[in-house]
Amino acid sequence: MGAIVCLAFAALAAGIIPVDEISNSHLPTRMPAVCLTYLSKSSPSVPMRATTFQSGKKQAQKQASWPQYDSDSDLWQYCVPYNKDIQKALDSLRRREFEAGRFYLSKKRPKTIDEAIKNGDASATRSILDMETVSRTKDMNAVSQVPAKRLRALFHTDKPTHAMIENASKKGSSGLQQLLEEWGKGEGLYIITYSGGKPSEIYFAGWSF
Repeated sequence: MGAIVCLAFAALAAGIIPVDEISNSHLPTRMPAVCLTYLSKSSPSVPMRATTFQSGKKQAQKQASWPQYDSDSDLWQYCVPYNKDIQKALDSLRRREFEAGRFYLSKKRPKTIDEAIKNGDASATRSILDMETVSRTKDMNAVSQVPAKRLRALFHTDKPTHAMIENASKKGSSGLQQLLEEWGKGEGLYIITYSGGKPSEIYFAGWSF
């Protein structure tokens, strides 16, 4: 039965069997895994769809972890793998979020980040897209590093872990809230998190306009 189903899918993908001649009752709602393996060799169009589905699933799983983007919140937060070049990490995150459509008024389908920012007018994108550069001091449309002394005051270490920041955020820590509020609207901050004593991630956070 599996072989027959695979052949049916292969014929459909190759255009041998017109789509309008096959009713939903003839094929299962889910393509068997073995068919994906076969079709990836026989038809270049199907693997693209399969890859898109798998990527979407992985993306959904990735977004299930903390933190998640919330367009209704004035505060935005992200965690990305550590990169010693903070600007590159920021640029990569902005591209990722733009391509995923996780920003204010993404339904307008802007073609560029600049266009997305303009669409939001005074509110901009309410996301990391509004942060264009890394600054040594607090500035509009820029992220700046949280001083080590502020980290020690809040986490009792200047090398906090992901779990420390996540727990403080989820518990509504007044200390973390006060730290975040030291940055104004349209400004962002970043903290390098550690695992095993080594840099692990970069935590970005900031306020919408």
